[in-house]
Amino acid sequence: MSGLTPIRVRGRRKRVKPSHDDQNQNPDAKPVRSNQRGKALLPLDDFRRSLQSRRKRPFISGSAWLNTQPRSQSQSQSQLGSLSQLQYQYQSDSQPKKKKRKNLSRLERLPVELLEKIFLHALNVNFARSSLSLAAAVSSERIYRVLIILAFWRDPYRSPTSSEGEDGDRRSVGVARILRPLDYVPIGEDERQILQSTVFRCKWCTVRRVLNYLPDLMALNIQRLWIDVGITMDNDQKHSLNRYLESPTEKGSGGAIRTFQGTRNNKHYTLTLTPLVSIQITSPDTNHDKTIYPLLNLREFPSHLLHGGTHGFNRTDIAFLELLRSSSGFNRTGHSSMRAARNISLNRDALQEGVHKAIISQNHDALTTLLKIDEYYFRATSSSGEVYTLPAEHYRTSLPSTTIFKLLLRASAESVPPDDSYITAWAMELCDAFGGWLLDLMLRMPEMREVVRGRPDVGVFWMGRCNAGNEMGGRYLRDVLGVEGGLEGWMGEGVDFVSLAGE
Repeated sequence: MSGLTPIRVRGRRKRVKPSHDDQNQNPDAKPVRSNQRGKALLPLDDFRRSLQSRRKRPFISGSAWLNTQPRSQSQSQSQLGSLSQLQYQYQSDSQPKKKKRKNLSRLERLPVELLEKIFLHALNVNFARSSLSLAAAVSSERIYRVLIILAFWRDPYRSPTSSEGEDGDRRSVGVARILRPLDYVPIGEDERQILQSTVFRCKWCTVRRVLNYLPDLMALNIQRLWIDVGITMDNDQKHSLNRYLESPTEKGSGGAIRTFQGTRNNKHYTLTLTPLVSIQITSPDTNHDKTIYPLLNLREFPSHLLHGGTHGFNRTDIAFLELLRSSSGFNRTGHSSMRAARNISLNRDALQEGVHKAIISQNHDALTTLLKIDEYYFRATSSSGEVYTLPAEHYRTSLPSTTIFKLLLRASAESVPPDDSYITAWAMELCDAFGGWLLDLMLRMPEMREVVRGRPDVGVFWMGRCNAGNEMGGRYLRDVLGVEGGLEGWMGEGVDFVSLAGE
Protein backbone atom coordinates (compact mmCIF):
# COMPACT_ATOMS: atom_id res chain seq x y z
CA MET A 1 0.00 0.00 0.00
CA SER A 2 1.57 3.25 -1.09
CA GLY A 3 1.89 6.15 1.41
CA LEU A 4 -0.40 9.09 1.30
CA THR A 5 0.73 12.27 -0.40
CA PRO A 6 1.90 14.76 2.30
CA ILE A 7 0.18 18.12 2.40
CA ARG A 8 2.32 21.15 3.37
CA VAL A 9 0.59 23.32 5.94
CA ARG A 10 2.06 26.57 7.27
CA GLY A 11 2.95 26.47 10.91
CA ARG A 12 4.93 24.16 13.07
CA ARG A 13 6.38 21.31 11.07
CA LYS A 14 6.28 17.82 12.44
CA ARG A 15 7.98 14.78 11.06
CA VAL A 16 5.71 11.88 10.29
CA LYS A 17 7.04 8.78 11.91
CA PRO A 18 7.37 5.85 9.49
CA SER A 19 4.94 3.12 10.11
CA HIS A 20 5.89 -0.46 10.97
CA ASP A 21 4.93 -1.62 7.52
CA ASP A 22 7.26 0.86 5.80
CA GLN A 23 10.26 -0.29 7.83
CA ASN A 24 9.53 -3.87 6.98
CA GLN A 25 9.33 -3.10 3.26
CA ASN A 26 12.76 -1.23 3.25
CA PRO A 27 15.01 -2.75 5.95
CA ASP A 28 18.26 -1.22 4.46
CA ALA A 29 17.05 2.37 4.92
CA LYS A 30 19.20 4.45 7.30
CA PRO A 31 17.56 5.85 10.37
CA VAL A 32 16.65 9.51 10.01
CA ARG A 33 17.97 11.89 12.74
CA SER A 34 15.79 14.69 13.91
CA ASN A 35 15.82 17.49 16.49
CA GLN A 36 13.10 18.84 18.73
CA ARG A 37 11.98 21.43 16.18
CA GLY A 38 11.20 18.74 13.65
CA LYS A 39 13.89 19.59 11.10
CA ALA A 40 15.53 16.55 9.51
CA LEU A 41 19.26 16.26 10.20
CA LEU A 42 22.02 14.42 8.39
CA PRO A 43 22.79 10.83 9.28
CA LEU A 44 25.56 10.36 11.81
CA ASP A 45 28.15 9.14 9.29
CA ASP A 46 27.49 12.05 6.92
CA PHE A 47 27.54 14.56 9.81
CA ARG A 48 30.98 13.32 11.00
CA ARG A 49 32.46 13.63 7.50
CA SER A 50 31.04 17.10 7.08
CA LEU A 51 32.43 18.18 10.47
CA GLN A 52 35.91 16.84 9.63
CA SER A 53 35.92 18.66 6.31
CA ARG A 54 34.98 21.96 7.97
CA ARG A 55 37.78 21.59 10.53
CA LYS A 56 40.35 21.08 7.78
CA ARG A 57 39.05 24.09 5.85
CA PRO A 58 41.16 27.24 6.49
CA PHE A 59 39.70 30.30 8.28
CA ILE A 60 37.98 32.58 5.78
CA SER A 61 37.20 36.20 6.66
CA GLY A 62 34.01 37.95 5.74
CA SER A 63 35.37 39.21 2.40
CA ALA A 64 33.77 38.44 -0.93
CA TRP A 65 36.60 36.36 -2.38
CA LEU A 66 37.79 32.90 -1.36
CA ASN A 67 41.38 32.22 -0.51
CA THR A 68 42.29 28.83 -1.94
CA GLN A 69 46.03 28.92 -1.28
CA PRO A 70 47.34 26.27 1.12
CA ARG A 71 48.27 27.49 4.62
CA SER A 72 50.42 26.05 7.34
CA GLN A 73 49.01 24.53 10.49
CA SER A 74 50.45 27.32 12.72
CA GLN A 75 48.67 29.97 10.66
CA SER A 76 45.42 28.07 10.92
CA GLN A 77 45.71 27.74 14.67
CA SER A 78 46.46 31.45 15.07
CA GLN A 79 43.49 32.36 12.91
CA LEU A 80 41.22 30.03 14.89
CA GLY A 81 42.51 31.63 18.11
CA SER A 82 41.71 35.09 16.77
CA LEU A 83 38.22 33.90 15.84
CA SER A 84 37.58 32.52 19.33
CA GLN A 85 38.86 35.77 20.86
CA LEU A 86 36.48 37.81 18.68
CA GLN A 87 33.58 35.54 19.59
CA TYR A 88 34.39 35.92 23.33
CA GLN A 89 34.62 39.68 22.98
CA TYR A 90 31.29 39.79 21.16
CA GLN A 91 29.62 37.71 23.86
CA SER A 92 31.04 39.91 26.69
CA ASP A 93 30.04 43.12 24.90
CA SER A 94 26.53 41.89 24.27
CA GLN A 95 25.98 41.06 27.93
CA PRO A 96 24.90 44.05 30.10
CA LYS A 97 27.62 45.25 32.44
CA LYS A 98 26.74 45.09 36.08
CA LYS A 99 27.49 48.18 38.15
CA LYS A 100 29.95 47.52 40.91
CA ARG A 101 28.27 48.19 44.19
CA LYS A 102 30.47 50.17 46.52
CA ASN A 103 30.71 48.59 49.91
CA LEU A 104 30.41 51.33 52.53
CA SER A 105 32.16 50.92 55.82
CA ARG A 106 30.29 50.79 59.11
CA LEU A 107 31.33 54.37 59.80
CA GLU A 108 29.96 55.62 56.49
CA ARG A 109 26.62 53.92 57.08
CA LEU A 110 26.00 55.86 60.30
CA PRO A 111 23.29 58.55 60.33
CA VAL A 112 24.31 62.04 59.32
CA GLU A 113 23.65 63.40 62.81
CA LEU A 114 26.15 60.97 64.34
CA LEU A 115 28.75 61.71 61.66
CA GLU A 116 28.42 65.42 62.40
CA LYS A 117 28.94 64.76 66.11
CA ILE A 118 32.06 62.69 65.40
CA PHE A 119 33.49 65.30 63.04
CA LEU A 120 32.91 68.20 65.43
CA HIS A 121 34.38 66.21 68.29
CA ALA A 122 37.54 65.43 66.28
CA LEU A 123 37.83 68.89 64.59
CA ASN A 124 39.95 67.34 61.86
CA VAL A 125 39.23 68.14 58.21
CA ASN A 126 40.92 64.90 57.16
CA PHE A 127 37.78 63.18 58.39
CA ALA A 128 35.86 64.72 55.48
CA ARG A 129 38.68 64.06 53.02
CA SER A 130 38.79 60.34 53.72
CA SER A 131 35.76 59.51 51.53
CA LEU A 132 33.13 61.19 49.39
CA SER A 133 30.26 59.93 51.52
CA LEU A 134 31.76 61.38 54.70
CA ALA A 135 32.48 64.67 52.93
CA ALA A 136 28.86 64.90 51.79
CA ALA A 137 27.61 64.15 55.31
CA VAL A 138 29.55 66.98 56.98
CA SER A 139 29.37 69.54 54.15
CA SER A 140 26.44 71.53 55.46
CA GLU A 141 25.94 75.17 56.33
CA ARG A 142 25.55 74.54 60.04
CA ILE A 143 28.89 72.70 60.13
CA TYR A 144 30.59 75.61 58.34
CA ARG A 145 29.03 78.00 60.84
CA VAL A 146 30.35 76.08 63.86
CA LEU A 147 33.86 75.76 62.42
CA ILE A 148 34.08 79.48 61.66
CA ILE A 149 32.86 80.42 65.13
CA LEU A 150 35.32 78.07 66.85
CA ALA A 151 38.19 79.28 64.70
CA PHE A 152 37.67 83.01 65.29
CA TRP A 153 36.14 83.19 68.77
CA ARG A 154 38.29 83.28 71.87
CA ASP A 155 36.22 82.42 74.90
CA PRO A 156 37.07 85.14 77.46
CA TYR A 157 35.46 83.32 80.38
CA ARG A 158 36.36 79.67 80.24
CA SER A 159 39.59 77.86 79.58
CA PRO A 160 40.18 74.19 78.71
CA THR A 161 41.80 73.56 82.10
CA SER A 162 39.29 75.42 84.27
CA SER A 163 37.27 73.36 86.74
CA GLU A 164 33.70 74.63 86.93
CA GLY A 165 30.87 73.52 89.08
CA GLU A 166 27.16 74.07 88.80
CA ASP A 167 27.62 77.79 88.25
CA GLY A 168 29.87 77.14 85.26
CA ASP A 169 27.39 74.69 83.77
CA ARG A 170 24.58 77.20 84.17
CA ARG A 171 26.58 79.92 82.45
CA SER A 172 27.31 77.75 79.41
CA VAL A 173 23.65 77.27 78.50
CA GLY A 174 23.50 80.36 76.30
CA VAL A 175 26.77 79.49 74.57
CA ALA A 176 25.64 75.91 73.95
CA ARG A 177 22.42 77.19 72.41
CA ILE A 178 24.31 79.43 69.96
CA LEU A 179 26.83 76.71 69.05
CA ARG A 180 24.37 73.96 68.14
CA PRO A 181 24.86 71.16 67.06
CA LEU A 182 28.28 71.30 68.74
CA ASP A 183 28.72 69.96 72.26
CA TYR A 184 30.90 72.89 73.26
CA VAL A 185 34.20 72.21 74.94
CA PRO A 186 36.77 75.06 75.11
CA ILE A 187 39.90 74.55 73.01
CA GLY A 188 43.40 75.84 73.64
CA GLU A 189 45.03 78.71 71.75
CA ASP A 190 47.45 76.46 69.88
CA GLU A 191 44.65 74.18 68.75
CA ARG A 192 42.53 77.17 67.73
CA GLN A 193 45.39 78.63 65.71
CA ILE A 194 45.74 75.36 63.78
CA LEU A 195 41.99 75.25 63.22
CA GLN A 196 41.91 78.86 62.03
CA SER A 197 44.73 78.28 59.56
CA THR A 198 42.96 75.16 58.27
CA VAL A 199 39.63 76.97 57.88
CA PHE A 200 41.31 79.79 55.93
CA ARG A 201 42.63 77.24 53.41
CA CYS A 202 39.23 75.62 52.83
CA LYS A 203 37.35 76.65 49.70
CA TRP A 204 34.09 77.06 51.57
CA CYS A 205 35.62 79.73 53.85
CA THR A 206 34.48 82.66 51.72
CA VAL A 207 34.28 86.31 52.63
CA ARG A 208 30.51 86.30 52.42
CA ARG A 209 30.16 83.32 54.74
CA VAL A 210 32.40 84.83 57.43
CA LEU A 211 30.51 88.12 57.24
CA ASN A 212 27.20 86.30 57.64
CA TYR A 213 28.34 84.66 60.89
CA LEU A 214 29.72 87.79 62.55
CA PRO A 215 26.36 88.45 64.29
CA ASP A 216 26.68 85.04 65.94
CA LEU A 217 30.16 85.95 67.14
CA MET A 218 28.79 89.19 68.53
CA ALA A 219 26.04 87.30 70.35
CA LEU A 220 28.63 84.93 71.87
CA ASN A 221 30.74 87.78 73.21
CA ILE A 222 27.70 89.52 74.67
CA GLN A 223 26.62 86.25 76.27
CA ARG A 224 30.01 85.75 77.90
CA LEU A 225 30.96 89.33 78.81
CA TRP A 226 27.56 90.83 79.62
CA ILE A 227 24.93 88.23 80.47
CA ASP A 228 27.02 85.47 82.05
CA VAL A 229 28.77 87.86 84.46
CA GLY A 230 25.42 88.83 85.98
CA ILE A 231 24.68 92.22 84.44
CA THR A 232 20.92 92.79 84.37
CA MET A 233 18.90 95.05 82.10
CA ASP A 234 15.37 96.41 82.24
CA ASN A 235 12.77 94.99 79.89
CA ASP A 236 13.02 97.80 77.32
CA GLN A 237 16.80 97.55 77.09
CA LYS A 238 16.68 93.76 76.90
CA HIS A 239 14.07 93.82 74.14
CA SER A 240 16.08 96.41 72.21
CA LEU A 241 19.28 94.33 72.49
CA ASN A 242 17.55 91.14 71.35
CA ARG A 243 16.03 92.92 68.39
CA TYR A 244 19.42 94.35 67.45
CA LEU A 245 21.11 90.94 67.61
CA GLU A 246 18.50 89.43 65.30
CA SER A 247 19.47 91.79 62.47
CA PRO A 248 22.62 93.80 63.25
CA THR A 249 23.29 94.55 59.57
CA GLU A 250 19.92 95.99 58.65
CA LYS A 251 19.81 99.56 57.49
CA GLY A 252 19.04 101.89 60.35
CA SER A 253 20.19 99.43 63.02
CA GLY A 254 23.48 97.85 61.94
CA GLY A 255 25.22 100.86 60.43
CA ALA A 256 25.51 102.88 63.63
CA ILE A 257 27.12 102.29 67.01
CA ARG A 258 24.60 101.27 69.65
CA THR A 259 24.82 101.52 73.42
CA PHE A 260 22.90 99.63 76.12
CA GLN A 261 22.71 100.09 79.89
CA GLY A 262 22.86 97.50 82.68
CA THR A 263 23.57 97.12 86.38
CA ARG A 264 25.39 94.65 88.63
CA ASN A 265 25.89 95.02 92.37
CA ASN A 266 24.41 98.52 92.20
CA LYS A 267 27.03 99.57 89.63
CA HIS A 268 26.13 100.87 86.21
CA TYR A 269 27.67 99.45 83.04
CA THR A 270 27.50 100.54 79.42
CA LEU A 271 27.68 98.12 76.49
CA THR A 272 28.86 99.73 73.25
CA LEU A 273 28.47 97.70 70.05
CA THR A 274 30.45 98.58 66.94
CA PRO A 275 28.67 96.59 64.21
CA LEU A 276 30.63 93.55 63.07
CA VAL A 277 33.86 94.85 64.63
CA SER A 278 33.96 94.84 68.43
CA ILE A 279 32.11 95.32 71.69
CA GLN A 280 33.14 97.61 74.52
CA ILE A 281 32.13 97.51 78.19
CA THR A 282 32.68 100.51 80.46
CA SER A 283 31.62 101.40 83.97
CA PRO A 284 31.13 105.10 84.77
CA ASP A 285 31.21 104.28 88.49
CA THR A 286 34.80 103.07 88.37
CA ASN A 287 38.06 104.54 87.14
CA HIS A 288 38.98 101.46 85.12
CA ASP A 289 39.95 101.98 81.50
CA LYS A 290 37.54 100.87 78.83
CA THR A 291 38.01 97.36 77.51
CA ILE A 292 37.45 96.59 73.82
CA TYR A 293 36.84 93.01 72.74
CA PRO A 294 37.18 92.29 69.01
CA LEU A 295 34.67 89.93 67.42
CA LEU A 296 37.33 88.10 65.43
CA ASN A 297 40.31 86.95 67.44
CA LEU A 298 42.72 86.75 64.55
CA ARG A 299 45.81 84.57 64.73
CA GLU A 300 47.18 85.17 61.22
CA PHE A 301 46.48 87.13 58.05
CA PRO A 302 45.88 84.60 55.25
CA SER A 303 48.58 84.89 52.61
CA HIS A 304 46.24 84.10 49.72
CA LEU A 305 44.19 87.15 50.65
CA LEU A 306 47.21 89.43 51.00
CA HIS A 307 48.75 88.79 47.59
CA GLY A 308 45.45 89.15 45.74
CA GLY A 309 45.39 85.87 43.84
CA THR A 310 45.57 85.53 40.06
CA HIS A 311 42.97 88.14 39.16
CA GLY A 312 43.96 90.78 41.70
CA PHE A 313 41.70 92.35 44.32
CA ASN A 314 37.95 92.82 44.13
CA ARG A 315 35.60 94.76 46.36
CA THR A 316 34.81 91.77 48.56
CA ASP A 317 38.46 90.94 49.19
CA ILE A 318 39.21 94.51 50.20
CA ALA A 319 36.25 94.53 52.60
CA PHE A 320 37.43 91.25 54.13
CA LEU A 321 40.95 92.61 54.66
CA GLU A 322 39.52 95.72 56.26
CA LEU A 323 37.36 93.53 58.48
CA LEU A 324 40.34 91.45 59.61
CA ARG A 325 42.40 94.59 60.17
CA SER A 326 39.75 96.39 62.22
CA SER A 327 38.59 93.40 64.24
CA SER A 328 42.14 92.39 65.18
CA GLY A 329 42.97 95.82 66.63
CA PHE A 330 45.12 97.13 63.78
CA ASN A 331 43.04 100.32 63.80
CA ARG A 332 43.99 101.31 67.36
CA THR A 333 47.34 102.92 68.07
CA GLY A 334 47.37 102.41 71.82
CA HIS A 335 50.23 100.51 73.43
CA SER A 336 48.01 97.65 74.60
CA SER A 337 46.54 97.14 71.11
CA MET A 338 49.94 97.26 69.42
CA ARG A 339 51.32 94.83 71.96
CA ALA A 340 48.47 92.40 71.22
CA ALA A 341 49.28 92.58 67.49
CA ARG A 342 52.51 90.72 68.14
CA ASN A 343 50.54 87.50 68.54
CA ILE A 344 49.32 87.73 64.95
CA SER A 345 51.49 86.28 62.20
CA LEU A 346 51.82 87.94 58.80
CA ASN A 347 53.75 87.07 55.64
CA ARG A 348 55.27 90.36 54.49
CA ASP A 349 56.52 88.87 51.23
CA ALA A 350 52.96 87.97 50.24
CA LEU A 351 51.79 91.43 51.32
CA GLN A 352 54.43 93.21 49.20
CA GLU A 353 53.37 91.10 46.25
CA GLY A 354 49.82 92.31 46.80
CA VAL A 355 51.06 95.92 46.98
CA HIS A 356 52.77 95.46 43.62
CA LYS A 357 49.56 94.11 42.04
CA ALA A 358 47.52 96.95 43.50
CA ILE A 359 49.94 99.51 42.06
CA ILE A 360 49.83 97.97 38.60
CA SER A 361 46.03 97.73 38.58
CA GLN A 362 45.67 101.26 40.04
CA ASN A 363 43.51 99.86 42.85
CA HIS A 364 43.59 102.67 45.42
CA ASP A 365 41.41 100.93 48.04
CA ALA A 366 43.43 97.70 48.01
CA LEU A 367 46.73 99.60 48.16
CA THR A 368 45.56 101.72 51.09
CA THR A 369 44.42 98.69 53.08
CA LEU A 370 47.64 96.76 52.47
CA LEU A 371 49.80 99.75 53.44
CA LYS A 372 47.83 100.17 56.67
CA ILE A 373 48.35 96.52 57.61
CA ASP A 374 52.02 96.51 56.69
CA GLU A 375 52.93 99.70 58.58
CA TYR A 376 50.98 98.78 61.69
CA TYR A 377 52.44 95.27 61.85
CA PHE A 378 56.00 96.51 61.37
CA ARG A 379 55.74 99.23 64.01
CA ALA A 380 54.10 96.83 66.48
CA THR A 381 56.61 94.00 66.08
CA SER A 382 59.90 95.73 65.23
CA SER A 383 62.52 96.62 67.80
CA SER A 384 63.68 100.13 68.50
CA GLY A 385 66.07 101.62 65.97
CA GLU A 386 64.50 99.95 62.93
CA VAL A 387 63.16 102.24 60.21
CA TYR A 388 59.97 101.29 58.41
CA THR A 389 60.65 101.25 54.67
CA LEU A 390 58.97 100.01 51.51
CA PRO A 391 60.78 98.45 48.53
CA ALA A 392 62.15 101.15 46.21
CA GLU A 393 60.66 99.48 43.14
CA HIS A 394 57.15 100.30 44.39
CA TYR A 395 57.84 104.00 43.86
CA ARG A 396 59.23 103.43 40.37
CA THR A 397 56.29 101.19 39.43
CA SER A 398 53.78 103.83 40.53
CA LEU A 399 55.04 106.37 37.97
CA PRO A 400 53.51 108.43 36.47
CA SER A 401 50.47 108.21 38.80
CA THR A 402 50.70 111.03 41.35
CA THR A 403 47.87 109.58 43.44
CA ILE A 404 49.57 106.20 43.88
CA PHE A 405 52.89 107.86 44.64
CA LYS A 406 51.30 110.00 47.37
CA LEU A 407 49.74 106.91 48.97
CA LEU A 408 53.19 105.32 49.18
CA LEU A 409 54.58 108.53 50.69
CA ARG A 410 51.85 108.54 53.32
CA ALA A 411 52.98 105.10 54.44
CA SER A 412 56.72 105.83 54.42
CA ALA A 413 58.24 109.00 53.01
CA GLU A 414 61.68 107.79 54.11
CA SER A 415 61.52 104.91 51.62
CA VAL A 416 61.88 107.11 48.51
CA PRO A 417 65.22 106.28 46.83
CA PRO A 418 67.24 109.52 46.93
CA ASP A 419 69.38 108.79 43.87
CA ASP A 420 66.81 107.33 41.47
CA SER A 421 67.15 109.02 38.06
CA TYR A 422 63.62 108.11 36.89
CA ILE A 423 61.93 109.60 39.97
CA THR A 424 64.14 112.68 39.76
CA ALA A 425 63.29 113.25 36.09
CA TRP A 426 59.57 112.70 36.78
CA ALA A 427 59.59 115.21 39.67
CA MET A 428 61.26 117.80 37.47
CA GLU A 429 58.70 117.27 34.70
CA LEU A 430 55.78 117.89 37.09
CA CYS A 431 56.67 121.59 37.41
CA ASP A 432 54.37 122.08 40.42
CA ALA A 433 54.54 122.37 44.19
CA PHE A 434 54.60 118.61 44.70
CA GLY A 435 57.51 118.14 42.28
CA GLY A 436 59.60 120.76 44.06
CA TRP A 437 58.74 119.32 47.47
CA LEU A 438 59.73 115.81 46.32
CA LEU A 439 63.11 117.00 45.02
CA ASP A 440 63.89 118.64 48.39
CA LEU A 441 62.78 115.45 50.18
CA MET A 442 65.23 113.37 48.15
CA LEU A 443 68.07 115.77 48.97
CA ARG A 444 67.41 115.57 52.72
CA MET A 445 66.76 111.83 52.81
CA PRO A 446 69.95 110.67 54.62
CA GLU A 447 69.49 112.99 57.60
CA MET A 448 65.74 112.28 57.77
CA ARG A 449 66.36 108.54 58.10
CA GLU A 450 68.69 109.15 61.03
CA VAL A 451 66.01 111.22 62.78
CA VAL A 452 63.26 108.61 62.46
CA ARG A 453 65.63 105.84 63.55
CA GLY A 454 65.41 107.15 67.12
CA ARG A 455 61.87 108.61 67.00
CA PRO A 456 59.61 106.98 64.40
CA ASP A 457 56.66 109.19 65.33
CA VAL A 458 58.48 112.42 64.35
CA GLY A 459 58.92 111.49 60.70
CA VAL A 460 57.09 113.17 57.83
CA PHE A 461 54.26 110.66 58.18
CA TRP A 462 53.38 108.27 60.99
CA MET A 463 50.39 105.88 60.76
CA GLY A 464 49.13 107.96 57.85
CA ARG A 465 49.21 111.19 59.83
CA CYS A 466 51.27 114.08 58.48
CA ASN A 467 53.40 115.69 61.20
CA ALA A 468 52.98 119.45 61.07
CA GLY A 469 55.94 119.82 63.46
CA ASN A 470 58.27 118.23 60.94
CA GLU A 471 59.70 120.73 58.45
CA MET A 472 58.94 118.63 55.37
CA GLY A 473 55.60 117.62 56.85
CA GLY A 474 54.58 121.24 57.40
CA ARG A 475 55.59 122.14 53.84
CA TYR A 476 53.56 119.21 52.52
CA LEU A 477 50.45 120.42 54.32
CA ARG A 478 50.93 124.04 53.33
CA ASP A 479 52.36 123.85 49.79
CA VAL A 480 51.08 120.51 48.42
CA LEU A 481 47.70 120.07 50.14
CA GLY A 482 47.02 123.74 50.75
CA VAL A 483 45.67 123.27 54.27
CA GLU A 484 46.65 124.90 57.54
CA GLY A 485 45.55 122.07 59.81
CA GLY A 486 46.97 118.61 60.01
CA LEU A 487 46.34 115.39 58.07
CA GLU A 488 44.87 112.86 60.48
CA GLY A 489 45.96 109.23 60.57
CA TRP A 490 44.29 106.68 58.35
CA MET A 491 44.16 103.73 60.72
CA GLY A 492 40.61 104.64 61.75
CA GLU A 493 39.44 104.81 58.16
CA GLY A 494 37.85 101.74 56.61
CA VAL A 495 35.52 100.18 54.09
CA ASP A 496 31.79 99.93 54.79
CA PHE A 497 31.71 96.15 55.15
CA VAL A 498 28.50 96.44 57.19
CA SER A 499 26.56 97.29 54.05
CA LEU A 500 28.45 94.56 52.22
CA ALA A 501 27.27 91.94 54.72
CA GLY A 502 23.68 93.16 54.47
CA GLU A 503 23.53 92.89 50.67
